[in-house]
Amino acid sequence: PSPPPSPPPPLSSPPPLLPPSSPPPPSPPPDEPAPKWERITCPAMSALVKNGDLVPSPAGLITKQQTFDALLRVGISEKVATETTDANFDHIDSLDLNVFRMNTVKRNGTPDPPGPSEHFRSTGIRDGRRPSSGRYNFGFEECADFDGIAGEFSSDDILNCATLVWDHESTFDSNSFPKKLPTNDVLESKRPPTCGATDSGLSGCHPDDPSLDQTPCCDSQLHGAINFMFQEFGTPTGEDAHMSTTDMKKLWLEAEYPPDFIARSPRGCVDTADPSAAGCQLCLDEVPTTGPGGLPVTATTSTEAQRYCRCLASKQLSAHEFDSI
Repeated sequence: PSPPPSPPPPLSSPPPLLPPSSPPPPSPPPDEPAPKWERITCPAMSALVKNGDLVPSPAGLITKQQTFDALLRVGISEKVATETTDANFDHIDSLDLNVFRMNTVKRNGTPDPPGPSEHFRSTGIRDGRRPSSGRYNFGFEECADFDGIAGEFSSDDILNCATLVWDHESTFDSNSFPKKLPTNDVLESKRPPTCGATDSGLSGCHPDDPSLDQTPCCDSQLHGAINFMFQEFGTPTGEDAHMSTTDMKKLWLEAEYPPDFIARSPRGCVDTADPSAAGCQLCLDEVPTTGPGGLPVTATTSTEAQRYCRCLASKQLSAHEFDSI
């Protein structure tokens, strides 16, 4: 008889199911090659970085909170610190940006997202790899004479001259005063509705009610940033500020704080590790006991007292904490 048929070979076990592979984590941003303050388009941010008051990550990143704290710590008012950081960070989900790559508008007028958002129009003084002394000297410097007083800038010089020089898209007139020079670039998404391509200036603006603005009203960050920087770094702070032409040029081109700003800044006496009023004790110790002529010391009569007050402001104290000082 024939031998019985061989049993079929055993079925091979299917390979074990492996869990689906996870996508690799995103690569961290590369470190910035030789980051330099000269590459920062904003004079104020450049000064913060150059002087060690704002320290970017190796990739050049700064956060909104970090920048806000740094501005208060050097003595910038809370109002300007808030408006500055809101305008620069709130459109970014991560609330951080590369401070060395803030010149993001391309030739077609669109930004390179995600990242910093430029102003509607730009002076171009700091849009290159280093500040342009030529653009500054040709368009900005002479505005110090607009009010008829040479050698220093006033609010009149800033509002009615310096903020308007580059508020144009095609006009060029080097014989007018202020000069009419074309903006370095245009961010269309920030164009004011009452400002056409051939419009410039603030003649149609209604400061008390923007809903009443008429053409032309080209009010934008170009005007606000230049004006607020002058009022915060000038002396005294606010609308009555003045700044010498030497100090203004050093701020714009060399990222150096003006001497009077340094004198009232709490950056040298604040204890950043102590968030309470006690973190301003060193500033308080430097306040004189009496003012000129034996009068009481106030922030108006004493730079040291003003420095102490700015230190307290940087601590963001509650009303209860202020009352307990």
